[in-house]
Amino acid sequence: MAGEWQYTALKTLSKLVCTLPYSTILSIGASLGPLYRLVGKNRSNEDYITS
Repeated sequence: MAGEWQYTALKTLSKLVCTLPYSTILSIGASLGPLYRLVGKNRSNEDYITS
């Protein structure tokens, strides 16, 4: 299968994250949040209004 390695990589990453202490997971999330804010699309309220 073409996507088998991606599935295996994600499952391995998931198992790794599950073994981490909760405080470490919170620290990772706290550091990824501002990064996402810089990289992610800036959405305003106007994006949610449909006409």
